[in-house]
Amino acid sequence: MFFNKREKRMGKMKKVLAVFLVFLFALAAVGTSTVLANGGGQDTCPSGGDWTKVDGLSGTSYTFNAPAGYLVAETCYKASTTVVYGNVNPPTGSATVTSSVTNQNGKIQDLSHASFRLVTVPPDPEVCEWDPTLLADDPLCVEPDPEVCE
Repeated sequence: MFFNKREKRMGKMKKVLAVFLVFLFALAAVGTSTVLANGGGQDTCPSGGDWTKVDGLSGTSYTFNAPAGYLVAETCYKASTTVVYGNVNPPTGSATVTSSVTNQNGKIQDLSHASFRLVTVPPDPEVCEWDPTLLADDPLCVEPDPEVCE
């Protein structure tokens, strides 16, 4: 009888140990896949293409002025280890990013870099160009209304 109780207890312990080991291996596998998906590096804001990146920032806020002919449509900034994206709608000629990232003590973290996605300024629909010499022979071609097109 003593032998049966001991076998029962050992069986339960083996099951508990097996469940613990499965949990431990699952936890290790999840940690490994996260590191591999991350590539072992830190996330950064985009650079190149439509994005203009500004490195070496300090402080909790930065204002970017788009070059002539462009507007800012999207922002990205990194503070501490956190990357934050934002939309600018409608796009505008300048955009300010302000860190909202806090540490465990609630202190706002400084910016390390920021990127701004630029789009070209769309043509103004109110601008009318009239060249009477282009279609002077076309009877359907009429001069634009001066009140609409100035």
